[in-house]
Amino acid sequence: MPRLALILLLLGLVAPARRLSADSVILAAVADTFIAESFPDRNYGAAAFLNGGTTQSFTTNRGLLRFDPAAVIPAGSKILSATLVLEVTKHPSDPDAPWNSAFFGLHRLLRDWGEGDNFATKPNSGTPAGTNEANWTHRFALTGATWGVPGGQAGVDYVSSPSATKWVYESGVPASFNSTPALAGDVQAWLDDSGTNFGWMLIVQNETTDLTARRFGSRESGFDAPFLEVTFQPPPPIEFVALVNGLLNLAFTPLTNYVHQVQSRTNLQTGAWQPLANIGPFATSTRVVIVDTVGAAQKYYRLVLP
Repeated sequence: MPRLALILLLLGLVAPARRLSADSVILAAVADTFIAESFPDRNYGAAAFLNGGTTQSFTTNRGLLRFDPAAVIPAGSKILSATLVLEVTKHPSDPDAPWNSAFFGLHRLLRDWGEGDNFATKPNSGTPAGTNEANWTHRFALTGATWGVPGGQAGVDYVSSPSATKWVYESGVPASFNSTPALAGDVQAWLDDSGTNFGWMLIVQNETTDLTARRFGSRESGFDAPFLEVTFQPPPPIEFVALVNGLLNLAFTPLTNYVHQVQSRTNLQTGAWQPLANIGPFATSTRVVIVDTVGAAQKYYRLVLP
């Protein structure tokens, strides 16, 4: 009989039947910066702030942020909600030009970018972007990787519709982008396939209105750093495994009111996970046994909440 190498993902061990409840986690940004129309060659990846919005000179700033849910949340989990909080640390202060409040949106990015490591105390004190650092014209400076248009192009560099919006006021009032189906869906997509995780672009929704520029805390700013709060439902554990008459039996107790999917593949690191069975939803807790043939030299299984 061929050797069967079985890895039980998620909890990783045979475990007693039990009900799992939703969990929450706070994620810190793994990369953030901003790009400035006024200083198109500069990078601000290590600055203690990121800018967004339109200045009194009608030039635009856009923020870039990325989080890594796959590093913390168990694979196969169902994302229930996601809320991003940005600390507003500065607003325009010209007494002759009152600042304007405005809606800001989080737009899921479609292409990668480089954070960079340049410091700045204000936008005009930044330094020119080095190789592979984001600026207004390039996703990766000093390479051919430009934005679709300077500052980013809707439908090419980012999704045109925001995943969430927030009316942003003055400094000292946090901007909380509350969970929406689209925002939670972004996090779900990044959990399921980290190769698509390019983060969000922060864009004021009316860039033709001046004095909407705001300064937000970046991940280098300490207490004012952005954070993403995610609530998720982890899948239940596989409770036991047995070979019965040459067939592999996997048993687990589904969560009530959820669809579950058992997936397999023959290589742990590469290849698409293939669905073996869809189970549920069940109104009550019921143990389920999934049977698979033992045909490959090795096979890996996981349980997910699709």
